Amino acid sequence: MLKLFYEPEDIVMINSCKRFNNSFYLYKYELLETLLIQPEYIVIQLGIVDCWTRSENDYICEEFKGKNPWISSNEYVNYIENFIIKCCENIVQLKGIILVNISKASSLQYKKHKGSFERTVEYNNKLSLISKKYNNVFLADIYNSFSKNLEKALCSDGIHPNEYGNRLISNEIFDIIVSKIRTEN
Repeated sequence: MLKLFYEPEDIVMINSCKRFNNSFYLYKYELLETLLIQPEYIVIQLGIVDCWTRSENDYICEEFKGKNPWISSNEYVNYIENFIIKCCENIVQLKGIILVNISKASSLQYKKHKGSFERTVEYNNKLSLISKKYNNVFLADIYNSFSKNLEKALCSDGIHPNEYGNRLISNEIFDIIVSKIRTEN
């Protein structure tokens, strides 16, 4: 969409998505890579892995052993804010950072994972506060978009976005870049 809208510009997108990505990994492993790339825009879409209910023996690294959720809301804010601060201090051409909040999941998934709905709302509220705290940080409210289109937006697992859900996300990001970030810079 951006390539079509800004046709003469050379636009390169890098997807750093990995299984079990969370705010801890963002700060610990993606920060140096991001600083090396020096992007104009950064999109951060994390949170469901951070806040989702897990069993005591369900962990992917020692830091998460015995934790439920893996990343507390305070840790979540700390990792994301520190990532933002480091990027703002060290990326010369940075025009904006877009925080994509946690999408709504199916009610069946929330019933299976007690407390995950409440944490989703809590973590999303924290993302909203972060976006208001920094001038060049914007919130893509996909939770709201998914709430209006939940049956159409989710895969059969009731958590992950399907093609339609991904289109909703990309439209939110596109609108922020075109109507907010590009007009301010």
